[in-house]
Amino acid sequence: MTIQIENQTISYHETGQGRVLLVLHGWGCNKEMFEFMHDHFSDRFRVISVDLPGFGQSEEPKSVWGTQDYADCIERFLQELGAEKPIVFGHSFGGRVLLALAGKMPIQKMILTGS
Repeated sequence: MTIQIENQTISYHETGQGRVLLVLHGWGCNKEMFEFMHDHFSDRFRVISVDLPGFGQSEEPKSVWGTQDYADCIERFLQELGAEKPIVFGHSFGGRVLLALAGKMPIQKMILTGS
């Protein structure tokens, strides 16, 4: 699936229903890295994995982005999908984005690995 966030094409994968579990991958990775989580958690959660801009099938940003830019993009992404107070899993750089995101919006729970 893809979505447009301020003229930026973002690729994501979504399965299941219920409370949102957002998965943010690390630098140099993509959403497919956590495909096993969809199979495991989609019977209990609405699992959303996103290719951060510039990775996987998401469009590369038009300028150089910092962590806050990624957090802003993910905040808008969640708003577009109607995902309020998500549980967020952040791996490596995804954890860094998660920490910036948590300063901007309500997060139900944070799961950090390799961060």
